[in-house]
Amino acid sequence: MKERVVRIKKIGIYAGLAVFVVLIASGAFHFVRLLNMRSENTKDRWGLGLPDGLERVYHKQTESFRGDGWHYDVYSVQAEETWLENLHTEADIEVEEFYDSAAGEIHVEHEYYSYLHGSKYKWKRNESEDGLTQAVAIYDIGRGYLYVVAYSI
Repeated sequence: MKERVVRIKKIGIYAGLAVFVVLIASGAFHFVRLLNMRSENTKDRWGLGLPDGLERVYHKQTESFRGDGWHYDVYSVQAEETWLENLHTEADIEVEEFYDSAAGEIHVEHEYYSYLHGSKYKWKRNESEDGLTQAVAIYDIGRGYLYVVAYSI
């Protein structure tokens, strides 16, 4: 009788552990899916109208439960992509300062930072109607990277 009770307890412990592992795996899957949806949906989230399916090579953001604060994404882009023609080509000091603020605030790794001042780049900017979200997409012509930087309150 004692052996049967011990066996039932062991089965209960193993079943509980199995359920726990399944819940953790499911949560991790949904979390990764949420991150990918954010990165690929720049048009809806930031109003920038960039194409879906860009290859993200770097992501960093400020720690926030609500998702506000700075977001910094770097995408690998081919220079011949036609949508790049719709970006502004003249240098803009406000765009450069906004970009530098994000990179400094969240301490972007040197490899994924572009020194824009005096370099050739193309850009697009958007600010939400309520003024709570600002976003900039910058294509560094020399490096072949598209930097998407956003700030939301």
